[in-house]
Amino acid sequence: MKSTALFLSMILLALGTSSEHAFPTRDLPRGIGLVVAERSAKISAEIDSRIVQRLVREHRPVKKGQVIFRLDNRLKKADLKAAGAGVSDAKARLELSRSELVRAKRLSRSDVSSASELDRAGAEEKRANASLSRAEAEFDRAQFAFEKATVTAPFDGVINSLLAETYEYVVRGQVLFSMVAVDELKIECHVDAHALRQLEANSKSIILDLPSSPKVKIRSIAPGSDNAARTFKVVLDVPAALASGKRRLRPGMTVGWICGGR
Repeated sequence: MKSTALFLSMILLALGTSSEHAFPTRDLPRGIGLVVAERSAKISAEIDSRIVQRLVREHRPVKKGQVIFRLDNRLKKADLKAAGAGVSDAKARLELSRSELVRAKRLSRSDVSSASELDRAGAEEKRANASLSRAEAEFDRAQFAFEKATVTAPFDGVINSLLAETYEYVVRGQVLFSMVAVDELKIECHVDAHALRQLEANSKSIILDLPSSPKVKIRSIAPGSDNAARTFKVVLDVPAALASGKRRLRPGMTVGWICGGR
């Protein structure tokens, strides 16, 4: 009899601890939410050119500044070189005009040249200065275009989709890829009025239906898009422990929530 009782006790103990949670959750209010990235971006081409390299794959993590695409930059490089030469030429003309202005002022003080010659030298110096400003602006535009032939990730995250292929000709404004930040997450839940009351009543004891889940907080509550169904959009914060590391949640995942846990 003692051995039978011991055996039954062991079975009951095993059944009581086999759940992923350390408490019974079967009868607790629960629902499903979608993991959403706080930050996302669609990156477009900023110049017209042909793609010569695609350096990443979809759904792979990337770092800020990591190269995603390389566009053909040969024409942009030539434009940049020409713009640089234009700046050098404009600087030389400005230096010459300044020298002529100094000379004209000196001759004017000695009554060797007329006032009109001094005026012409001053006007030439102003034109040369304006020409240099235009040349420098053209150089800046050429440098910008040259740099934009290298398309990089704007922040740490995951490539969601690649929308262009190697050797494809792309135009300014065409979307090349989209990405999301994986360390800044939230959970969006669409619930009815009954589930909303359960969430609000148990706001300090909401957990996710995951092993050893920490408690989560309600960030916001707003009317849902379907007014006829009288639903509400509830946003839950993702605990830091689930936004990084091996157990991290990913955008696009669905995850259950449970009210009254622990």
